[in-house]
Amino acid sequence: MNPNRRTLMKVGGTGICAHFLNTGIAGLSFAQVAQHSGFPTAEITMSDRTCGAWARTALHVWPEKYVLVSLPTSSLTQAANIVAFSTRTFAALVLERDEVSLTLPEEVWKAHALKANSQDGPYRAVTFDLSLDLDVFGYFAPAAVRLANAGVSIVPQSAYLKDHLLVHEKDLDQTVSTLEKLIKDCQIAVQKK
Repeated sequence: MNPNRRTLMKVGGTGICAHFLNTGIAGLSFAQVAQHSGFPTAEITMSDRTCGAWARTALHVWPEKYVLVSLPTSSLTQAANIVAFSTRTFAALVLERDEVSLTLPEEVWKAHALKANSQDGPYRAVTFDLSLDLDVFGYFAPAAVRLANAGVSIVPQSAYLKDHLLVHEKDLDQTVSTLEKLIKDCQIAVQKK
């Protein structure tokens, strides 16, 4: 990914598409950079159902440091075997036509290192600890927008029941405080109803 361009596309089924450009203007917030560059700042209006879901969300920060790895598709069997060594931690395997992508604890990857096309880390994994129905839409979008506005780059990862994200380790505190504020804002909004 080009480090000067951050793109957030179709997050959480909402169909939003926003392009964020790192203009290199030191000391400015994302909103100030967006205003300076002519890009609009994103605003998300949540439904009662979505805000209610956020009000019930708890955050689980996994204690391990993680690595995001890209492998050739011919490595699928070995990749699946490595994921099997990640019990009791967060791990993900995504297969698509161009790669096998793994999210693994650093220690697991180091113990079973294959030749990777590329890798990045350390990341930290955050789980939105709330089982969501698959017909809920727009749940992830408010988090993505608030984190983008805070200057936090994210790697969203979704499972059947829960949403997760990877953030660079240096951004973990900012991520948690931003998400806790979102949760608190929704709890207050729900109480007012």
